[in-house]
Amino acid sequence: MSATSTLHNSLWRQGAILPRELLNPGVIPSDLDPHAKLILLSHSCDIVQGSYELEPYVEFFVARPASKLDGAKTKGKNPRCLQFHLVVNGEEKLYEISVHEKYRDQRSILEQGSPEALCCLSQRDIRIMGRWAGKRYYRPAFPTAFNNRLSESAKKKFRKAIEQYGAEVSGVFIFFESDGELAENEPYRVIVRVVTPRSILEDDREEQTLLTLVAKMQEAFAICPGIEVEELTLKSDAEFSLEDWNSSKIWDYEYLSISEEDEHTYLAGPEL
Repeated sequence: MSATSTLHNSLWRQGAILPRELLNPGVIPSDLDPHAKLILLSHSCDIVQGSYELEPYVEFFVARPASKLDGAKTKGKNPRCLQFHLVVNGEEKLYEISVHEKYRDQRSILEQGSPEALCCLSQRDIRIMGRWAGKRYYRPAFPTAFNNRLSESAKKKFRKAIEQYGAEVSGVFIFFESDGELAENEPYRVIVRVVTPRSILEDDREEQTLLTLVAKMQEAFAICPGIEVEELTLKSDAEFSLEDWNSSKIWDYEYLSISEEDEHTYLAGPEL
């Protein structure tokens, strides 16, 4: 194989589906689910880089079929699992990837074939996947005292609400009056924004679903002593400014998980 790549003339890009027969032996488990798909994570510029010396490897995730949509795992809200739809043979099918199932192989293998033609990921979900993967190394930290005031009962309520009603939520953002470690007698006063694409709010049924989520979240916060929610509202991404982004913290599933639950039980079997 030449040390110079010709992949700039190919169809290989981030989000492409990698046929497993192109892989070198031993790169993925031999008993990997035959219905699983391999999705390129590497940035498109790195995939088509002309020098194999500069970019010797390509990274990819294993996407497994998912049986049930979980709103807490869509749009990058969960830092360890991500759900999305792949179009397979013209039909949308639900898949899930885990941050722990990432592999790499020699980038030169891509010279030997092309992406799967009958399976694709939307450009929107490719962007979400890239941002989600980066959250592994950079995401907001919340005060320990704040996290400790979220009771297990409240976490269950949050978790159930987002599972049922949160699939179209881009993010839940919290504005703190003070985000330091407060004493027990000092309440955390916060403003909460549930943000979704503007197009979703143009659908009356989708908007009602999200307003139900807002109501359920208000109920959950109400049983968290020491947290005072001054405002909890639904906003479109068009209403959520760059200033809002910079002055708030995105609140993902990391802070909604319940201590006795094992987030990775799906690795033991097909149930998700």
